[in-house]
Amino acid sequence: MILILSSGSSDVVELSKRITAGGIKCMTHFSTFADAGKYGRGSTVVGRIDYNSLCEIIRSNKIYGIVDAMSAPGGEESEIVMRAAQKMGIPYLKYLKRSFSNEDYPNVLTINSYKDIADIINQTIGNVLFYASACTVNAIAELTEDKERLYTVIPKGVDFDISIAMEYGLPLRNVIETEIVEGAENVLNTVDKYNIGLIVVDGSYSISDKAKAADKKNIRVIATQNTGVDYVDSADTYDAVCGKVLLWSVDNSFREGGKRVKNRNK
Repeated sequence: MILILSSGSSDVVELSKRITAGGIKCMTHFSTFADAGKYGRGSTVVGRIDYNSLCEIIRSNKIYGIVDAMSAPGGEESEIVMRAAQKMGIPYLKYLKRSFSNEDYPNVLTINSYKDIADIINQTIGNVLFYASACTVNAIAELTEDKERLYTVIPKGVDFDISIAMEYGLPLRNVIETEIVEGAENVLNTVDKYNIGLIVVDGSYSISDKAKAADKKNIRVIATQNTGVDYVDSADTYDAVCGKVLLWSVDNSFREGGKRVKNRNK
């Protein structure tokens, strides 16, 4: 059985429908009874995410894989789930809903692994410009070799707030204050001024103006998620989730079959 975790969205309905259509049983977990009543289908569990109780749910229901479709900001609950999955020896997959189509922006590469983004940054010629939340920038910056090459843009206030700027984990001089953050022309000016060779955008900012500016300068854009958590595995479409779940099911069938054969030979 597959366990799907939801913080209350219609995504869980579509995911469970597609997974069960493939002949795979699933259980859904909701944080509140209101969410369960609105989105719940079939076997459901309600309650806050707790490490010990989650391990018990996995054990007692013979869960062999977890799809985390929670959208709670910060990702603290997802980190608990990842630890429980690791403890119980089962695969974990984070569903990160894509906010745009790659067909609309062919020069934008979607990467949800912060480590993979850091590896690309380390090989990039020129500096890197972030349009992202502080938790995203900080998480990626910690994995890079040289923070001096990293820049981020924040809206200009009456006074420069050092405490906010420090949340990005970059040298303070690399936190750029600007009157207008969005807009292709503003992005182009920033790219030129700071010798930018790569733009990283998370879900906190629009993608269209960054893609347009990057296209003019022939530089790359990476779109990523904005939870601040580097997930062990992720997928950003329903089809991708179902494909991985199917592989889990096949693998579980082989393992269960092996156990049955072993028991018969006793």
